[in-house]
Amino acid sequence: LDKPQEEENHIRELEKRHIDGLIVIDPTVENLKKGFFRDLSNRLPLILISSYNKQLIRGCAAITYDESSGMEKAIKKLKGMGKKKIALLRGRGSQSYDIREQLYEKFLEQEALSFNRVITAENSNSIEVIKDISRIIGNMQREQIDMPDAFIACNDLMASGLIAALKDRKIAIPREVAVIGYDNTPLCYLTSPRITTVDI
Repeated sequence: LDKPQEEENHIRELEKRHIDGLIVIDPTVENLKKGFFRDLSNRLPLILISSYNKQLIRGCAAITYDESSGMEKAIKKLKGMGKKKIALLRGRGSQSYDIREQLYEKFLEQEALSFNRVITAENSNSIEVIKDISRIIGNMQREQIDMPDAFIACNDLMASGLIAALKDRKIAIPREVAVIGYDNTPLCYLTSPRITTVDI
């Protein structure tokens, strides 16, 4: 869920059903910051599965994963393909997206790549994101904004939306614009071309 209030409402509804415990994957930053999950963990066995951010997950049991090596490999792969204008496509309100953006900037600098563009799509975990990405790419073309020659999308759903939007506009993938996704979901095998993805 991208919406903190919706996330909180669903969890409170589950609490009313007297669940024995809860596992939350990629909780929203807003609910982490306001201590919602810390308070919840005092009432209910709780495990968060999340990118590593010691400050935000303090007071909660968590399984964390290393974001750094994935972003580094993605940028190095694109640079090795001769791509110099790598953009990041992310959603709103996700700790993992925030961390990926920080790492994107870090590794661009490390690889001496000066082009830096972060594009935020709405509804990044919903099928609606595909329409939003199509609109974003269309606007970039209409306004003649300097098009990146590669994108790293913060999840595979966004990567599939990018592939569809680029193909609709007859942009060759990966020759003109390369796309790398994140998470290695089954969706990677359904697009044409298949999504190159970061398996975390």
